[in-house]
Amino acid sequence: MAPPQTAPLAAAPGLSDDELEALHALLDKVPDPCQPLDMSALDGFLCGVLLQPRRVPEAHWLAHVHDVEGGPVPKGFAAG
Repeated sequence: MAPPQTAPLAAAPGLSDDELEALHALLDKVPDPCQPLDMSALDGFLCGVLLQPRRVPEAHWLAHVHDVEGGPVPKGFAAG
């Protein structure tokens, strides 16, 4: 008996190289004294946020993208 046929896995959605470079450039623009997550840390951090059993409100995690300690961004810096 032949093994059952399975559908091929679709490519996982992700960011293109250009999008990754743009994100990296944005993180580099975060001013002192903030210490934004680097790309590798951001990837793991967002995976942890997304895998929580309940949705984590943006206000609880977004500040940690701009500053590892979750501190406020300097006035005049558009963190969006």
